[in-house]
Amino acid sequence: MSRIQRPENTTIALFAGIALFLAGLMVVRFGDGAAYQAVSTAFIIAMALPSYAALVRWLSWRKGLALVALLSLIPAAVEGLAILTGIPYGHFTYSATLGYVIGGIVPWTVLFAYPPILFAAVTIASRTVRSTPARILLAGAVGLAVDLVFDPAAVHAGFWAWEVPGAYYGVPLQNFIGWAVTGTCYAAIFFSAAKKETARDGCVPVMALAGGFWTVCLWTGYLIAHGLYLPVIPGILLMGVMGWTLLRPSCPWEASGATGG
Repeated sequence: MSRIQRPENTTIALFAGIALFLAGLMVVRFGDGAAYQAVSTAFIIAMALPSYAALVRWLSWRKGLALVALLSLIPAAVEGLAILTGIPYGHFTYSATLGYVIGGIVPWTVLFAYPPILFAAVTIASRTVRSTPARILLAGAVGLAVDLVFDPAAVHAGFWAWEVPGAYYGVPLQNFIGWAVTGTCYAAIFFSAAKKETARDGCVPVMALAGGFWTVCLWTGYLIAHGLYLPVIPGILLMGVMGWTLLRPSCPWEASGATGG
């Protein structure tokens, strides 16, 4: 049995997602102040760690940590570029609620907030299609679907806002185009770096999607609670797909099943 098929804490991850959905629906409220920032920061990091641990265990600690760091730093740098130039997401600004802002541009918590979404996307892609190009494209699409849920909720919560609000709950079309392009590029980096491991095991380990799954659960509950119903549609679909994947943790492909064409 390959390492990727060994038993994992998927049941715990699934029930944690349900709990977070209910928390978003009935409990979660956002505010200002140092105490809120500390709790929010701890929560963002805690949501990310299981995904990081799954990848580090799979790739080896040295390679896993390097890839996690790379796919944390590059997206944060791209966020900074967008704030300064409007490319690729449009001009937007962060509020002070997400903690210390690096260089006065990007909150440091962004380093932990985005990667779990990407890792969930590549996990789903690796268990849906077999060829590497198809996996890269599908991961970009899954990441975009998550953003259709995530950004409207975060804007409503006051985490960030665009200078020129868009028609989709304040989010402009350019942001989604940017997410599709950058998410696909990040997925290409991931699958290139993990080529040996995906060839060996067929799939990305299922627990790598935990942080992204929890993110979708929390914000979908929040959207329902605040009457933002259109983004709930992709939220429920993603919860179903990710939850079903957690219930079936074994890779559907044989080892060496991922191909280049």
